[in-house]
Amino acid sequence: MALGYREHSQEFASKNLVVYGINDKDAESANQWIEKEQLPFSILLDSDRSVGISY
Repeated sequence: MALGYREHSQEFASKNLVVYGINDKDAESANQWIEKEQLPFSILLDSDRSVGISY
């Protein structure tokens, strides 16, 4: 899913939309994933999965 958002990031930016991802891993793993996938948006950490469970 994140890759689809990456592919449309310029379109979102042109509409003044801000995209955040949510990751349930630790910060180091999340940063490695961001670098590997070249994600142009910030990732919020949800290590206790409380946000994920809520949705």
